[in-house]
Amino acid sequence: MTLYRLWAERNLARLKAIADSQAVEEERAAVHANVLGAAPIRWRKFAAEDQGEFLDRYREVFWQSIGAPNPRDTLATSHFRARLNGLFGAPTRNAAAMEQEEYAGSEFVQFEYWLIANDSIPILVLDIDGPFGRGLLVAADEAYTDIFAALKNDLYEYIFKSEPTPYADYYNSRERRQWYRTGFDGTEYFIREVRRPRWAGRSSRDEKWRIFR
Repeated sequence: MTLYRLWAERNLARLKAIADSQAVEEERAAVHANVLGAAPIRWRKFAAEDQGEFLDRYREVFWQSIGAPNPRDTLATSHFRARLNGLFGAPTRNAAAMEQEEYAGSEFVQFEYWLIANDSIPILVLDIDGPFGRGLLVAADEAYTDIFAALKNDLYEYIFKSEPTPYADYYNSRERRQWYRTGFDGTEYFIREVRRPRWAGRSSRDEKWRIFR
């Protein structure tokens, strides 16, 4: 290969990289405009069996918590969980993930909903302190920090358009050193102390399911 040809190929590769980068930025700009415009945000949950697809697409994302305040942040997390259940069904993961699906979940996290907004923005929705917390921990790709508030506000509005439905979760409170069975029976919210489940602490068979690193 001549020196000129090597230089030409490197220059073409550089130009292609610049073009690809511009295309990515243009796509992000279009997404931002759509979210901030009049078009409604479309929300979709990844089911437990679709975790592989989510991780393939977003494993390298740098997650950042959406700290924008919302008046509903003071509501008990249990009320959010019941409405999330009415809206999306069971969470993508919960504290009993190891027992149910044999993938890596955390017994110190009551529930995780893995969502995607407008088919392009990954969102993680978790409890803050199981049934003892208030509001939700909502995190997204840090590339979209300028629309974080719009995303969270729209998600909260979407959640509270749904009706609460019954659910039951396990939760291990690290601070209280106690396991709980918590949920909504259709009439009342409940929190009950329980013994440590037999499956708790069992190692995952495959570390590839871990999203937090």
